[in-house]
Amino acid sequence: MATILCIDPDEQYARHLCTHLKQGGYGCVYSKEGEKALSLAEKHKVDLVLSEVMMGSICGFEIARRIRSHEVLYMLPIILMSTMSEEDEVRHGYNQGVDAYLAKPVDPRVLLSCVAQRITEADAAQKHDPITGMYNSQKIKSGIQRAILSRLNFALVYIEMMNVPKFTQEHGVAIRDKAFRYMARLISNWAATATCSLFEAGHMGAGHFVCLIEPEKANAFCAELLEQWQEVLNKLYPSLSAKNDGLPDLSLILCATGSGSVGAYATHEYFDTLSQLRTKALASGESGLFLDKRRKF
Repeated sequence: MATILCIDPDEQYARHLCTHLKQGGYGCVYSKEGEKALSLAEKHKVDLVLSEVMMGSICGFEIARRIRSHEVLYMLPIILMSTMSEEDEVRHGYNQGVDAYLAKPVDPRVLLSCVAQRITEADAAQKHDPITGMYNSQKIKSGIQRAILSRLNFALVYIEMMNVPKFTQEHGVAIRDKAFRYMARLISNWAATATCSLFEAGHMGAGHFVCLIEPEKANAFCAELLEQWQEVLNKLYPSLSAKNDGLPDLSLILCATGSGSVGAYATHEYFDTLSQLRTKALASGESGLFLDKRRKF
């Protein structure tokens, strides 16, 4: 049973909507405070967020922006409701990553139809990241596990764009997603021309990518990706090259480990190693490639 998070300062109206949602076969979690949206969505593992636009300190647009910037929740379908449905307001909502917009008072039949459609679409996209079209987190982890069980010799490359939340706040969701798609295109183009017998790539969310690749080609892949991405940044976002505090926005750190790592027999163990490498990379204050020294590439 899918669970809907309903956010509306009007408790009576929200309970009215929840009644219809429950009659439609959905579970329902209610909050009158937008500040609690992310914590409730994570706690209850909700499948869709239904929110009023006009609220207190955090409006529906800000809830949508925060969800789309969240590493885990970014794929959640979002439906906004409002008594006002002016064109500029609706356009602004879609620019924040909203999936649908309903005018209040909401017809229960329209509500149930809209919710069903958005959940169906989300289920259909479950294996693919909706922003880049790449495999999502669950799918790429399944590929890694298959490689482990098949005893394949492989390298695992983790790619992270730096300061994505800050970049999103300053430039907006649409510009951020464009950057994600550029990265996905670079990765896909490299795979198409490198004639790899083993290559899978996925977007884990929020500018975190993972690639499963032949170990002999990992170094070349990382070097070319770093070079090509810098060219993209220089061309599209020249202002980001100015270093302020820490690494420039959207600069890259790449961490690589592989099947020769000591004692790694499960997917989570490889990700633990990548996490350790990432910690070292962030502590260094430098972008670039950071290798698991136990593994020859």
